Amino acid sequence: MLLGTAPGRYWVLYAALIAESSAGVLYLPAWQARTPAMVGTGTLLSSANSLNALADGAVRLIGGPLGGILLAACGVRWLIVADAVSYLVSAAANTATSRPPPCSVPSPTQSSAGSAPSSWPARPRSACSAR
Repeated sequence: MLLGTAPGRYWVLYAALIAESSAGVLYLPAWQARTPAMVGTGTLLSSANSLNALADGAVRLIGGPLGGILLAACGVRWLIVADAVSYLVSAAANTATSRPPPCSVPSPTQSSAGSAPSSWPARPRSACSAR
C-alpha cells in the first residue's frame, strides 16, 4: 500500500482494498464459527457473541474518525504502518486464544496407559483431569 501513495499509483490502493475486502469475506464466517469452538454452547456463547457484536460496533464507530485524526496528524505512511501492525496484533491474539485439543479417551489402538497418538501435541495430564 505504501507504493500507492505516489501520484499516478492510486491503483495500488484500489487493489489493496479489493484484496482486503475479499479476505474479509473469507475471514468473517471462520471468525463466527470459531467462537462456539472456543467457548462452547449455552450462556457462554451468548455472552461471547454479545461481546463480539459490541467490539465490532465500537470499532466501526470509532475507527473512521480515529483514522481521519491519525491521517491528519501523522500522514498516510504512518497510518498504513499502524494498520499493518493492527493486523499482526489481531493474528497474534487469534493464535494466543487457540483452544487446545480435547482430552483423549483411550481407544483400542492406544496403549494401556491411554496415551494420545503421536500426531497429537503432548498435553499435561493435569489439564485433562481438571475438567
